[in-house]
Amino acid sequence: MSRKNLYGRILLSGCLVVLTAVVALADTPAEWSRIPEEDAHPRMSTSLQLLAMDAQVGLQRLEATADRLGIKLDGDSVVVIVEPVSGRASRVDEAAVRALGGEVEGRSESLLRVRAPADRLFDLADRVSGVAFIREPLEPRPLAVTSQGVALAGASDFHDAGYYGQGAKVAVIDLGFIGAQAAVDAGELDVDLGPDSEHAIDYTGDGLESYTNHGTSVAEIVADMAPQADLYLLNISDGLDMQNAVSYCIANGIQVINHSVGWFNTNFYDGTGFIAGLASTARGGGILWCNSAGNDGDDGHWQGDFVDVDGDG
Repeated sequence: MSRKNLYGRILLSGCLVVLTAVVALADTPAEWSRIPEEDAHPRMSTSLQLLAMDAQVGLQRLEATADRLGIKLDGDSVVVIVEPVSGRASRVDEAAVRALGGEVEGRSESLLRVRAPADRLFDLADRVSGVAFIREPLEPRPLAVTSQGVALAGASDFHDAGYYGQGAKVAVIDLGFIGAQAAVDAGELDVDLGPDSEHAIDYTGDGLESYTNHGTSVAEIVADMAPQADLYLLNISDGLDMQNAVSYCIANGIQVINHSVGWFNTNFYDGTGFIAGLASTARGGGILWCNSAGNDGDDGHWQGDFVDVDGDG
């Protein structure tokens, strides 16, 4: 699965909480008003409902709507996330998905990633047993990497005292590790990158060294800070991959997760939401979660009660 659409501008570095942000919708309120309240589909995001409606009209209308909503098409098909009944992916009838022309591209404990014809999205929501909701994938963005971490953090004092991370298992969950093999060859990283390695896992299908060198840069800083830690490189592209990576970390005794990645429109400033929930799950499994955050703090994020003062919808 290609992940070029994930690439966003690199943001400034931050602290250790899960990033949340509010970004403006590309379409206008008039776009949403095409769906009367009584016709809003209870098992489909509004943007996917608009896409499915216009897919019935024709390919040209479908492509125009997808472009306006920022949804990537593959011909007349779209990748969606299926949230299953009772939070168990095994509850979804995958044979029924295939009968509609869909293809299950990925699975985690509580999600399915499905590529389906846009004009069959209503059928996917209504006719496949076990489907609770369908939506667009949650897509992360890499955040900026600052080098010379040892000096900046004063980690040399720990090194002088004999603390080099020995005995610790640290996972870097990131969006690409281009240059990882070169870093290993240069002695910057000590990680087995072989195809059967338990320390380098690609969940995306594109290969570990794909999309960006962001994860490699982060891993090099971790290796500088804790050169004797047991390092794991886990490559993801969306929330489903993220859930699989977190489950892997819990099952394999990882003690620290570094995730220098931001997720927009996935949390609610109160520690809830799918991605924040994964961080909480990891913490419940005894893992210290370290996440860059605050990088877009000057872009006008706001929390409070909303009032449509001029009443224009």
